[in-house]
Amino acid sequence: MAEQKDLDAHYTRMDKIFRLSLGEKGSYSCERFDGDFSMTLEEAKINKYKFIVNGCKIKKGTKVLDMGCGWGAFMDYLNGLGAETYGVVLAKGQADACMKNGLNVRHMNSKDITPETFGKFEAVTAMGSPEHLCSVEEYKAGEQENIYKIYFKQVASLLPVGGRFYCQSMVFGPNMVNFKDIPFDKTDIWKQEFTNEELMDIICRVF
Repeated sequence: MAEQKDLDAHYTRMDKIFRLSLGEKGSYSCERFDGDFSMTLEEAKINKYKFIVNGCKIKKGTKVLDMGCGWGAFMDYLNGLGAETYGVVLAKGQADACMKNGLNVRHMNSKDITPETFGKFEAVTAMGSPEHLCSVEEYKAGEQENIYKIYFKQVASLLPVGGRFYCQSMVFGPNMVNFKDIPFDKTDIWKQEFTNEELMDIICRVF
């Protein structure tokens, strides 16, 4: 899994810049336009939140865990509905921002959550955080399948029978560049144009 230093290098170092662009409780993951690109980013964000709330049957009093909660935008939305929200995030800058804004967030590694940490939940969400579960080194070692098996077992342990889980993550299909062709740590980031392989190097380096 990506370590705190890796996440801090991206999220904490850029914390103030991200929030100047995205707002105090910025949402950093993909929004839901449903083909209507006349929507503003904020409208698309709320559209996605409504989709999750409906699918996970979240309402007033629902106990929800947001794993990798970022700056807490979704938690803030759920608080407005009267849900009982809990969040965890590993990047220190994000955790500090959440706590400053009065959100019920703990600075910890999500893989350390057990039913004893907060109890069980009626719904668990993970938006954009599953990408960080497997580091490049672990992927190179072929450990990714076991890492995600452990992750989904962990999530299942946090939910009762009938509990709901919303997972949003990037996936790569058969057209993904060959892993062996990625020039790890060799790409000149000041170039004007990049190959797909070089872009993957940059993504792996800073995300």
